[in-house]
Amino acid sequence: MNEKFIIKIIIIISLFYGCKAKESIIKKEVKANLDITRLEKSLLQNTEGIKAIKLEKVTLAVQLKNELHQLNGTIGIIKDSVIVISLVPLLGYEIARVYCTIDSVFIIDRQNKTIYYSKINEHLGDDNIRIDYTILQAILMNQVVLYDMYDIDEETVKNVRKEGDYYYYTIDHYKGNNIYSREIYKIKTDNLQNEYLMVIDYSSNRRLITNYKEFKSIKQYDYPMEIEMIITDTKDSIQIKLNVGDIEINGKINAGINLPDNYNLIPI
Repeated sequence: MNEKFIIKIIIIISLFYGCKAKESIIKKEVKANLDITRLEKSLLQNTEGIKAIKLEKVTLAVQLKNELHQLNGTIGIIKDSVIVISLVPLLGYEIARVYCTIDSVFIIDRQNKTIYYSKINEHLGDDNIRIDYTILQAILMNQVVLYDMYDIDEETVKNVRKEGDYYYYTIDHYKGNNIYSREIYKIKTDNLQNEYLMVIDYSSNRRLITNYKEFKSIKQYDYPMEIEMIITDTKDSIQIKLNVGDIEINGKINAGINLPDNYNLIPI
């Protein structure tokens, strides 16, 4: 994996937090019968009541080859505006801060006094993955939008099947007769919680597996307090475990972008 790809993956993973609104009407109907339209309505939940989310006491463990990195921090989101990530060692001061706005991303490396920046909708590297704020925010909301990250004309084929206590929702993406990516969601039949996601990128031989665990009800929403992820390609793998201690909805978030004047600026 090249450095630009790793940086991009860390940005995405830092934001890969799932939440899903409860929809009691769908839950009553879905046990008897489920179609793709109603399942997508659940996954693409209405979050109009959420203006801001703050994830507190976050513990992030990243395993890359034989190296294990552990950090604490917070993640704050002001809907349709800015996402702020503060990373802190287990004991110590903030070592990095990430700002994602509608059009830009800034990574402040306080240890090396360096600011990495980019237009968020530009291609980084040669892997043909497009990033924009809408996609990152939707990932945060556990919505079905991962296929929009690929700037390729496509045909989409969807399928849903029931096995035991789970629905398996599959989305295949084609260019011509060739499949280039697949998404698989594993969803509980009783409460429609999305507990598992696999994304396979056949064009680059990359795979993302995500497990959502320990759901907690806060107001009318359910949140996974633990997320485990594995990203692999033909050469390397990254394992990430994210634990969240507390969540605040519609509270105050300090999202003012403050870029130190004496730091080096490096485009990515």
